[in-house]
Amino acid sequence: HSVKLTVLTGASAGAINSAIFAWLRHKDFTHYSSDSGEGAAAAKNPLFQSWVNAIDMAKLTGTDDLDDLGKDVQPLSLLDSTPLDLIGEQALIDAAALTDKVRDWVADPLRVYLTQTNTRGVPYFVGFIDGSGSGQGMVQHADQARFVLFRDKVVNAASPCTLGDHDHAFPDERALAGQPRVVDGWRQLPQAALGSSAFPIGLAPRDMTAKPEDYLYRITLPDPDQPGSSLPQSYLAVQPEGEDWPKDGSLTTPRPYLGMDGGIIDNDPFGLARDMMAGRYGRNPRDGLAANRSVIMIDPFPERPPPGPTDRQGQSLKSLLGTLVNVLKLQARFRPEDLILAQQDTVYSRFIIVPKREGATKQQYHLACGLLSGFGGFLARPLRVHDSLNGRRNCQRFLAKHFTLPRDNPLFDSWRHAAWAGDYDAGCGELPIIPLLKTGPYAIADQAAPAWPAQCVDPDLSTRQIMDRVEKLVPAMVDLSWLMRQAVKLVVYPKIRSLVKGAIRKAAEEWGVLNRFS
Repeated sequence: HSVKLTVLTGASAGAINSAIFAWLRHKDFTHYSSDSGEGAAAAKNPLFQSWVNAIDMAKLTGTDDLDDLGKDVQPLSLLDSTPLDLIGEQALIDAAALTDKVRDWVADPLRVYLTQTNTRGVPYFVGFIDGSGSGQGMVQHADQARFVLFRDKVVNAASPCTLGDHDHAFPDERALAGQPRVVDGWRQLPQAALGSSAFPIGLAPRDMTAKPEDYLYRITLPDPDQPGSSLPQSYLAVQPEGEDWPKDGSLTTPRPYLGMDGGIIDNDPFGLARDMMAGRYGRNPRDGLAANRSVIMIDPFPERPPPGPTDRQGQSLKSLLGTLVNVLKLQARFRPEDLILAQQDTVYSRFIIVPKREGATKQQYHLACGLLSGFGGFLARPLRVHDSLNGRRNCQRFLAKHFTLPRDNPLFDSWRHAAWAGDYDAGCGELPIIPLLKTGPYAIADQAAPAWPAQCVDPDLSTRQIMDRVEKLVPAMVDLSWLMRQAVKLVVYPKIRSLVKGAIRKAAEEWGVLNRFS
């Protein structure tokens, strides 16, 4: 039967994965079922190379960005973001060098939508009906960088009203054709992915641009004059309007903005994929016998966060600032309708996959890189190797046991009664949407559960790397006198060093990955 991947959406790390897969969609890359090492062979899988080998705390705490600062130019981030540009560029180079391999299960064209926080914002205005010119001005900061990838040649832009016609590029999509190349058009994709993953304060924002026509149909409302109509023309588009954004269509130059982490506003952009498949006002069939398309939600952090403060006792300005950041982060991750529908046994239009490790005593220990709020993976390569291999095992279990439909769904008409169909029964009278073949040239062996990466985090080493960055970052941010510099060295730096080392040691010990000989 035919199953196609039609759209990828992502925020933050998910945006990076989406971009790299877009390059690899028709490339013959190596799948690693065990650690490939750090040699040249790893370049045969840019996903593995980028996430496991190429990035670590030593690079993020480098000072290349500070060395290049001009006079009176302030740093843009706590961490050095310049290695990310190099990793993205190398991933594109490696992907372009791989042998071509057409995958018919990748739709032509393939959509890639990456959420971003647009710091400049897009202005909107609602005028009062009295004709005075007064009204309510608003700014939309939730944004997306949209790409459409064709196998051969670009099909010209379709009217944005034709929501059911997915064979064309829409006006707000950047069209790319053929295999990835190290040219300007293809370089826009990693830039957008890095913008989507620019964790605020931690990583530097990215210079982005968007065409005015990108926003002509971003906000739409059902047409009240055609209630209940399913015609493509039955909605009203709300167009941007502001002092530097005229509504009459005379604005034609791209609008620049700083792109920051898409997760600030929309960390789980499942709705973008749903809208592309179903149409803005359509619905993907949910019933098991009618379902013909679905969204797979990948949630790397399914932990249960502790509750926030309940009263003012023991609170301070400092603690409340931290609480505010945590509230915004957790709220951006939370869309109850998506989670509820994904968990319903009777809903087959949404599925969810989360990290799972056999024998884990606590929920957060399914993900080795989960310590220090997800930044712990940069401390040691074995943490990243574990999660990469365990992710493969999780995906196999998901396809075999959870990504299923009732066996009477029309998808299985050509093989549900075959003698061998029972070998793939997932239980409860359901069959896998994507069967993992057990024999023949396409058979895939079960991914072994990786050993937990114990004793791999060295707090002393990580603290030295972080302090090397801090001791160069502080003078770049603040112009200190000689006397103040000495005071900072004697008082401030030791305090920061103690806090950093203590936090790393505590987290590593709790996660069971502390190197006790360090």
